[in-house]
Amino acid sequence: MGVIGTGSTAIQAIPVIGEQAAHLTVFQRTPNYSVPARNGPLTPEFQRYLKENYAEIRQKMRESVNGFDFFIEDRSALEVSEEERRALFEEAWERGGLRFRATFKDLLLDKAANDTAAEFIRR
Repeated sequence: MGVIGTGSTAIQAIPVIGEQAAHLTVFQRTPNYSVPARNGPLTPEFQRYLKENYAEIRQKMRESVNGFDFFIEDRSALEVSEEERRALFEEAWERGGLRFRATFKDLLLDKAANDTAAEFIRR
């Protein structure tokens, strides 16, 4: 069996496929990194929250620039102190998933800002 590419879906699928396949070859041009998603079973409390707030969640998804139920923060990684930036990254890391990149508005737009995230992740 083979997987072509290591985008976010492949990063999640490869370990699962690898456990089941007799042999797995991954064809990768450029290595990717993915913030841990922290996925897990949906608790009854979370399911209840989703059902009770469905309309508001969907509205937020329609209003966000990325179609998710959260907004990208309106702050620059370069405008906060190193201590505050580290604390915000820590909080986002623990939460996991795509919200990490929404911690600062410029992580995907400014190399210097992106470098702060890369340095945090390397540590």
